[in-house]
Amino acid sequence: MARAYLSYPETYRSTQYTASVNDEPLFCCYGHVRKYPFAVGNVDLSYDIFAYNKEEIGFASFEITEGESVTVKVTPRFPIQKATVRPLNKKVQAYVVDNTVTFKVTESGSYTVEFDTPHNAFHLFAEEPKDYGVSPTGNDVIYFGAGEHSPGNIQMKDGDTLFLDEGAVVHGSVCAVGLKNIRILGKGILDRSPAYFVSGESLGSWPRQIFLHECENVEIDGIIFRDNPLWVIAMANSDGVRVNNVKMVGMWCGSTDGFDVVNSRNVSLTNSFLRNSDDNVTIKGFAPYEKMDNENILIESCIFWCDWGVSLQIGAEACAEKYRNITFKNCDIIHATHAAMSFQTGGYAEVSNIHYEDIRVEYCNSMREPIFYLGDSDKDYGNWQENTAKSARPKRPTPPPWADELFRVRHAPPESLTDVRYEPKEEIFCPWLIHIEVCEHWHDMLAPYMPFPDIHDVSYKNITVYTEEGVPLPPSAIRGYSQDVCTRNVSIENLTVNGTRLTDFEQANIIVGPFTKNVKIK
Repeated sequence: MARAYLSYPETYRSTQYTASVNDEPLFCCYGHVRKYPFAVGNVDLSYDIFAYNKEEIGFASFEITEGESVTVKVTPRFPIQKATVRPLNKKVQAYVVDNTVTFKVTESGSYTVEFDTPHNAFHLFAEEPKDYGVSPTGNDVIYFGAGEHSPGNIQMKDGDTLFLDEGAVVHGSVCAVGLKNIRILGKGILDRSPAYFVSGESLGSWPRQIFLHECENVEIDGIIFRDNPLWVIAMANSDGVRVNNVKMVGMWCGSTDGFDVVNSRNVSLTNSFLRNSDDNVTIKGFAPYEKMDNENILIESCIFWCDWGVSLQIGAEACAEKYRNITFKNCDIIHATHAAMSFQTGGYAEVSNIHYEDIRVEYCNSMREPIFYLGDSDKDYGNWQENTAKSARPKRPTPPPWADELFRVRHAPPESLTDVRYEPKEEIFCPWLIHIEVCEHWHDMLAPYMPFPDIHDVSYKNITVYTEEGVPLPPSAIRGYSQDVCTRNVSIENLTVNGTRLTDFEQANIIVGPFTKNVKIK
């Protein structure tokens, strides 16, 4: 039978939402997310400067057994007219009566309820019952029970299990260096909010919630991640990392990537919900790991909400010999910002055998353009980059007009960067659906004396797009860079928009640029 999770500390209770499952009250937590899709240079990494660009969301968890049907009710403490339950693929019908939203849940998974607009959102996690078999007093177990804990950076060793039990909130992070056979499990919350930084700690000291450096055989399962200043789960030169059924909510600060794979192998992310204030998933490569490839990576059965950046990204940093055998499968992108599926590829890697299959992307009519504010001149933009590439760069051909087009950059006087506000155009904005680009400025920042990336053998199969009323057909672009840097062997099969299959590039609003070979749609 359905069962509400144990209560979290009272300080986590939402004041905006109440909810129940089969009339059993749920403990509704709160978090904050990025309110508008804009960023301001690297000062956007500060918790203080852009604290105003956030809004509150709610979330709750409960258990549901296989084959069970339960009734969920969510009541916001503000007036509403309608509600939408995402992902739309679940086909959940919601009813609003006396300001309470009621709907049925018949299977485990993550559900998002939006009240009138995406700015009012409640995330619901319906969990299968699971006994991890971890003893609080077991050998090699680091255990946190119900209640609030502030350990800071948690030190693990080979063979350890870190367990966050139901009702636990742990203010801390894990930096694992050279470890093998470790597990991070449980039904609790790992919180890295600024109020709980260890004394003397800065954003530069282990800001990632989970960082795996040269680790092997790692399992992460069940955890809710909340409020991190930078990347949430990241790994570098690691092998055999399995992440399942994690939830990421309450990310509002700049650069809170969800899942960063850096020069790593045999990695999977499955059955998870990621809402991030930067890229949801990104496959990166950079020094000092550039001799190691990114290969055998699977992202499957996940739901993504991206408040800034790209939902599923190859790059932008791509310093490795090879990226290969990377698959994104059976995933829902319920909100994107710049692009749903993008190669924003700098560096010099050979990128091949990349597959997107059974991907569903939703476009809402309240989306407006994302804006990246920088200084008042190209000089300011160059200064912002120069910490990554200070040496003189080789001369390059004039970049094509579409190069580095993913971000819409507006300039503002440097002294006013802390005062800018989001002022978008009025028209509906459509993020890129499919976007393949060799990114010149990332290449020249990271590897100016190396060849450009070589992108080939990329497939998109069963791509389903849902657009709300008034939303234009989402754009896509597939391009190379030059005669010598040619994107090739790209196939698109069974692309549908609102049930209509699109079989030619013009009909599908796909730009196939120069410097491409063997790009097909069918």
